[in-house]
Amino acid sequence: MASDQLKLIDAGSTLARALLIVVALAALLCSWLAFRWYGGSEIALAAPYLPENSLSAAQTAARLSPDDPLARWALGTVLQRGVGANDLQAAIGEYKRAVSLSPRDFRLWTDLGRAEEQAGNFAGSERALRRAVELAPYYSWPRWHLGNFLLRRGRFDEAMTELRRVAEEDPTKRGAVFDYAWMIYGGDVGTMSRALGDSPSVRSELVAYLLGRKQLNEAIQIWSGFSREQKKEFETTGKLLTDTLVAEKRYRMALESLRDISQEQAGLEVGKVSNGSFEGGVKQDATDLFTWNVPSTAQARASLDPGKAQAGEMSLRVNLNAPDPFELNISQLIAVEPSANYHLTFYVRTSGLKSAATPVVRILSAVDKARLAESAQATAGDSDWQKISMDFKVPADVDGIILSIGRATCAAEGGVCPIFGTVWYDDFNLQLTGREAGARGAGAR
Repeated sequence: MASDQLKLIDAGSTLARALLIVVALAALLCSWLAFRWYGGSEIALAAPYLPENSLSAAQTAARLSPDDPLARWALGTVLQRGVGANDLQAAIGEYKRAVSLSPRDFRLWTDLGRAEEQAGNFAGSERALRRAVELAPYYSWPRWHLGNFLLRRGRFDEAMTELRRVAEEDPTKRGAVFDYAWMIYGGDVGTMSRALGDSPSVRSELVAYLLGRKQLNEAIQIWSGFSREQKKEFETTGKLLTDTLVAEKRYRMALESLRDISQEQAGLEVGKVSNGSFEGGVKQDATDLFTWNVPSTAQARASLDPGKAQAGEMSLRVNLNAPDPFELNISQLIAVEPSANYHLTFYVRTSGLKSAATPVVRILSAVDKARLAESAQATAGDSDWQKISMDFKVPADVDGIILSIGRATCAAEGGVCPIFGTVWYDDFNLQLTGREAGARGAGAR
């Protein structure tokens, strides 16, 4: 069939040769233009960061790719660093050429706005910066520069409107935004907080910022506005607040803060021993707040004993083997009410206990470690479970105590008093027995 026949072009004809030459030249021209554009773009990318000859490189990029916005931006960037009287205006001209070639690139508008401000054209700068924000409303970079521009112009409320959005969108800039807000509002935390808006993540970091500035009460006020779910979500901030409250010796508020963020500590109560029967287990060498701190050493090996409980299934056993001086220090921090009377009971038993200074239980002020009460020494030798009772009063300026299992003061010459044997403790129970009128709110500071 005719359609299946091979058709050949007669390259010998003049028209065919001319057509092939035109096609070849067009291909070469396109290749050359593409090479120039690519080469110009690559040089433009590197030019602003060259330690030497950056201007020459940027000018080369602009010659190779005169209609490439990247090349124009690179030349403008290099010129803006110049010291000549005309360099800044030439840079602005290059930036304007760049935005005309790529009018929807917010980065080009941002740099044009910064250059216009440097030249003193504040109206032109604001127009360019606002255009950058319009093009990229969810990017922090153009809004950051607009906010700083407004801040430098003394338009503080407008600046904070922009900077608040920056803080919401970019966690890396929150610290700087907080510094600006602190400066603008003269440390008025209430006004500052309202200006920064209601974003939970921003407000969480604001709490940490205020703690760093020693504004504890203000940080507490903001934190108290969080829901229980939000407090658990921002656990890191809650932990920082708790640690700060402990450092400031505000133990009841620290306990409340810890309950908000920790499922394990949700059952903690003011005026109660946590895990007093040891049924909940103990962590060796734990440093958790408001629970047992049970160090275990070669001289005093502490562990749970399921075989000798006064009630329930567990007790705390301490095997003592100390020929040389050492201090026993098993303890628990407890939040209590100030100016209140408390009654503590617990059980103790011993086996083969030998020492002139056997273990005792002490109640110490968590504020200054002052001794509020001390039990009698554990019975030497062997003894069955004995119930011990202690009464004490919390000072008016204290809302935390330390329940401590330690050693009695050694009365022997030289204060050596070696100790051997085993002692068990169980069922610590603390009860409020009375308080002075109006004392519940005291000690909150």
